[in-house]
Amino acid sequence: MDAQLEIARHLQAAFPDELDAVQAAAMVGAFIGAVTGALHVLLAEPDALADPRRLQRRVQDATNKALRPFLEE
Repeated sequence: MDAQLEIARHLQAAFPDELDAVQAAAMVGAFIGAVTGALHVLLAEPDALADPRRLQRRVQDATNKALRPFLEE
């Protein structure tokens, strides 16, 4: 959790006109949660590591969906 808050502080500092501290923390949490959740489910599949590019695409798709609310204006 400390690492997430540190990342959020840096993100907010990098985009002070676009993100406040709460928004930056939410964005970092959404990203970490999306990647972690997707990997838990995907790696439970029997052939999860058979096609690393497919695994990467699926994690990226999940992450994009989780971050969509933050990226839409």
